[in-house]
Amino acid sequence: MTNIYELRNIEMDPALAAKLFPFVNAYRPHSPAPTWRELKDSGLEKIENESMMNVIEEQYLAESSVGKFSEKQ
Repeated sequence: MTNIYELRNIEMDPALAAKLFPFVNAYRPHSPAPTWRELKDSGLEKIENESMMNVIEEQYLAESSVGKFSEKQ
């Protein structure tokens, strides 16, 4: 056996097979991921992500009257 996906062909206890199914299924052959150009051609647009630190800082400032993290206190 060289791949977890091959476990689907092995006889085993039905309870064990049910527990292993999500893991075995995850190793099934997949189609290649689309390229950014293909996604863009299908109408998707790039989304600029905020850094997590900015999100945390905004939430912190909204809940308190303290200044920004970067300012010296």
